[in-house]
Amino acid sequence: MAGAVKRITIPIGARMGAVFVVLLLAALVAGAVAAGFLLFQHGNMPGAALLFGLAAALTVMLFFVLRDCMAKLFWSVTVQRDGARLFLPAWRSLRHHREDFSGRIAYSGLKAIEMQPETYRQFGFETTVHTYWLVLMVGGRILLAEDREVNRRGDHTSFGKRAAEAIADASGKKLVQRRAQVGKAGVLGIWGAKPPVPN
Repeated sequence: MAGAVKRITIPIGARMGAVFVVLLLAALVAGAVAAGFLLFQHGNMPGAALLFGLAAALTVMLFFVLRDCMAKLFWSVTVQRDGARLFLPAWRSLRHHREDFSGRIAYSGLKAIEMQPETYRQFGFETTVHTYWLVLMVGGRILLAEDREVNRRGDHTSFGKRAAEAIADASGKKLVQRRAQVGKAGVLGIWGAKPPVPN
């Protein structure tokens, strides 16, 4: 791979799907608010309150969906001969709250590249995500990406894996799989969620 440059982004289908969900939720919020005002003007206070409450709940959901959409649109990894240029939005993970990172990491500054399987259980259902981390020589870890389970067979989206493998290949380091851990799912997998402590 000497001299090669490889740019990895989230697939266009996933990005456009995220945009569609944002637009759909925004339309539902606007519709609920408009209908609520209409009922309010006609004196139907219970109906108006119900619709305003629905609009408030959808607005909270819209915030999280918009956050995820922005991460999908702008996340990218460019693998070069002696380093990787990263653009990692702050909201690249549902449960790990990490600051955004934009810059270049030299392979000489990498101590390890790790994949951490994380399992979350709620109401009898189990979800698995794979988080990918760059461990730095100077200390600290950078969350590269999060691949989420997309069906019951355990298949995952693969952009995080592709980026981690490309960096491992270019740097000559192994992609190390850590022991699977269980995190706290929270409400709807978001509110009150707590990822496992890295092992």
